[in-house]
Order: sequence, then C-alpha cells, then structure tokens
Amino acid sequence: MNQPDRLFKFSVIGDPVEHSLSPLLFRALGNQLGLELTYNKIKIAKEDLPGFFHNLQQQIEDYDGVNITIPHKHDVLKLLEKADRTAKIIQAVNCVKLTNAGVTGTNTDWIGFIENLKEGAVSVEGKQCVILGAGGVARAVIYAISRSGVKELAIVNRTIERAFRLSELIQAWDLNFDVSVHPLEDSQRLCLDSEVIINCTSVGMTPGIDRSPIPVQFVQKEHILIDTIYTPLETQFLKFGKLVHATVLNGLGMFIAQGIASLEYWLGRTVRDQINVKLLRQEIIREL
Repeated sequence: MNQPDRLFKFSVIGDPVEHSLSPLLFRALGNQLGLELTYNKIKIAKEDLPGFFHNLQQQIEDYDGVNITIPHKHDVLKLLEKADRTAKIIQAVNCVKLTNAGVTGTNTDWIGFIENLKEGAVSVEGKQCVILGAGGVARAVIYAISRSGVKELAIVNRTIERAFRLSELIQAWDLNFDVSVHPLEDSQRLCLDSEVIINCTSVGMTPGIDRSPIPVQFVQKEHILIDTIYTPLETQFLKFGKLVHATVLNGLGMFIAQGIASLEYWLGRTVRDQINVKLLRQEIIREL
C-alpha cells in the first residue's frame, strides 16, 4: 500500500560518504513504490559519532532512518539504545530506525550479500574462502557465508590484532567450518590455495580506483572473486579476475538488496515483491 501523504526522511552517514549512491537508490525505490522521501549524505568523523547519536533522539522529526557506512558500523552498536539479535551477533550495524519509542538498529548487509550471490548464480557451499578485511562489512559477509555452507575460511587483514578479534567473535557463532587468521604476508599462499576471494576492504573504491587488495599474480582462472564495493562497478580487483577469466561478482547487487532490506525495516513491511530490481540496477549503472 502506498503512503503518498507521508514524507519519509532518510540519510546515510560515514567518512568518506561522498561516493555513496544511496540517495539515487532510494529515490528510485521511492518512485517505484509511490513513496515520497528524501535521502541525504552526511559526513561524520569518528570523533563526532557519539555526539551525532546522542542528538538523534531529539531529532525524531529530522530522520525516519539512517544507514551507516564505513568506518562506523561496529562503533554504532554501543551507541544505540537497542539493537536486534542479528546486529548483536554480527557486532555491526548498518541500519538505524527512529521512532517515538526510541532508536534501534539492525544489519541488512548480510542479507544483501546472500541476495547478491543468488542473483549472480554464485555459490560458496563446500568451498575454501579468503576474506580480505576485518571490519563491519567483513562481519556481515562472514555471517552470510556461515549460513551458506562454506567449507573453510581464512581472514586476512593488515592489522592482525583486529583479525584475531573478529575470529574470536565468530567462534562464538557455533560454526561448522574451520577459521584461521593471517597477516598480509600470507595472502599469496592463501589466495592460490583457496577457491573464493572476497574483498571486504575499501581498497579500490572511488576515488582510489587504481588500487587492489591483492596483485594480479594471486588470481587464477579457477577463482571466484567477489567485491563488496560498487563504486566503481568493476574494481581493479575484479579486472584482475577478468584478465585470467575467473568468475567475478561486484557489489552492486549487495548494495541494492541491503537497501531494500533497510527500507523494509524502516517501513515495517515487505516491499521486495513490488520492486523491479532489474530496473533499479539499470538506473544506478547509468549514473556510474
């Protein structure tokens, strides 16, 4: 049911946030659903995050929902009055809802990742995976693949202590696969020995589009390369995959699916069956 007399006000916060195409996505979603909405980008530095969330409860009229992007997804959790079970398990929040009852949070990134795998006809079931990164995106992706039958997981991160903290977190999920933690120096061996490589870092994102989290020498034809970045659509990481004819999957499907799940969380109802995802994808690509 459309709600034409109701203006919904959403935003995304992060640092950087200039690259975000969320306003475009939600404008297109609003058009398809007949919803009147606004969606703004707000740059919030790490040191300003507590103050922003402290003021949210006094700004109910200014926001209905807020998306969270890099680098705040983990830090937001401890600033919320309430978070749902999934956000607490993942220990990362990318979606916040504001009502008169308070400020609550959830994680829709993991839903976006699973939907992207389905849309791209890519499976991680029974496969050895390497995760590059140990931040909020990595947490959600690992939660997603833990529900998708992954065989073995290696976490590679520049800061090994952060990777160990992530490993300790996910060990509490009662996993049925092995998890190991490695420094960057182990990347070549791990990548060559694995079947799936997933970039959960911001390396390669606009404006640093000439960068890749791994060099081309680490990539083989048999690999599945998955990037959680969607700007640009084809990162240097994925270009390396194409050079050797590996299977590649960009982050656009994840971005769209997490946005739809966020909107459903804010509206309190299902809208996915009313959305033309193919048309959404085309509209976003035209802007890239």
